Amino acid sequence: MEIRVFYYLIEWAIGVTFFYLIYFFLLKNETFFKLNRMYLIVSLLVSAIIPVLHFQYIEIEQNTDYSVMLETINVGGKISNLAKENASYSIVKLLFKFYLFVVILLIIRFLYNILSIFRFIVQFGIEKINNRKIAFVDSQFSSFSFFDILFINKEIKNDKKLEEILLHEIVHANQLHTLDILLIEIVTIIQWFNPFVWFYRKALKETHEYLADRGVLEQGFDSGKYQMLLLQQQIGVQPSLANNFNKSLILKRLVMLNRKKSNRIARIKFLVALPLVWFMLFAFSFDKSNVVAQVVVNEILNSTPIYIVDGVEKQSIDDIDPNQIESMNVYKGEEAIKKYGDKGKNGVIFILLKKNTDEIIKTSETSDDGGEVGKTFLIVEEMPEFPGGDAALRAFIAENVKYPESLGLTNVEGRVYVRFVVNKLGKVEQVKVARGVHEILDNEAVRVVSMLPDWKPGRQGGKEVDTYYTVPIMFSFQ
Repeated sequence: MEIRVFYYLIEWAIGVTFFYLIYFFLLKNETFFKLNRMYLIVSLLVSAIIPVLHFQYIEIEQNTDYSVMLETINVGGKISNLAKENASYSIVKLLFKFYLFVVILLIIRFLYNILSIFRFIVQFGIEKINNRKIAFVDSQFSSFSFFDILFINKEIKNDKKLEEILLHEIVHANQLHTLDILLIEIVTIIQWFNPFVWFYRKALKETHEYLADRGVLEQGFDSGKYQMLLLQQQIGVQPSLANNFNKSLILKRLVMLNRKKSNRIARIKFLVALPLVWFMLFAFSFDKSNVVAQVVVNEILNSTPIYIVDGVEKQSIDDIDPNQIESMNVYKGEEAIKKYGDKGKNGVIFILLKKNTDEIIKTSETSDDGGEVGKTFLIVEEMPEFPGGDAALRAFIAENVKYPESLGLTNVEGRVYVRFVVNKLGKVEQVKVARGVHEILDNEAVRVVSMLPDWKPGRQGGKEVDTYYTVPIMFSFQ
């Protein structure tokens, strides 16, 4: 589980980083504050969701006879030095524990800040002025807001600048900036190790201040007087979850108040984020389909193949569910013409569906001079049986397959499909790789399959026959 969570956090962190860099280089200095706020929130959510999504796409395969296939056999990779492997895994677990420890500390801090705000409410009470909830706090606290509650320094209760400050905090409350703050705080807790999430947090709070400042000026207040008010503000203690009248942002806010509004054409910059979303979708969310028998996409784009489904010729296979395919063969060129005549000149795709697995499908093998040397079946009435059944077969292969030491710490992994024939005497022959991963892994899979003891041969029409069989072996470090 630690590994899966680790990969998710890294993918999420990558998304956060790229989205922030787009904001920093293209959007940060624009005056589209509402769009900037929307970008920061939406991109934060998108970067969290995309790694969770998983779509399957169909892998294009050709000239592969899958025949009857055993369930995948998972083989754990063994590196040359087992101690190193164990040590690496221990380090991952240790780092994960440290990560959780920091998360717990940040959660405690988060809850403490929320409780502090409620403590202020109890301590100072709430007054209703013009239908607004206001708590007048001690002088060591500066003005801030939390949802619809405004916390105002009591020293300015009767001051002329109270109206501007109140209006500033009212904008925060009306635009629900507190929800943004809570969201970014939660994300920061989870992504604390990513420096860019802290930049995100700062950018969002700055955007909130720009929006509040603009809201005040849109109410008709004089820009010069309001800027003087900003310069006169004194820093007090403020909860980190609050929207506050913060002096640390005053210089940036003054710059933004005097900046010329961005041209409408500058909005096009927001479209730059779209290619990144597509990149993340393909990088993090698209996986190869695990369906054993895939729907084949014809590579001869300028020609139309014929489809033979359960012995019936069809013009299209759009209505076929890949999960219902038991086996398939793809023929093209001379091979297709030899088997199906002129109508096969554009290629032939032969498909057998699971619901018809009792149907007999025969293939022929030829000698070098073209003469038939024997028939090998894909599906027969009585399929070959390994001594002890499929469970014993999987156990035999799992026990004998060794992750090659020559691959060392390269961590090469993947599924190797080994195809072979169980002949009429029960012997395993014609062992070859139908689809491989790496030459060394392929050779190891062939070596072990070639060691298989005699089977009970397949039978058709009451006679023993040669039958194809395929075994997928998954080399994996997990």
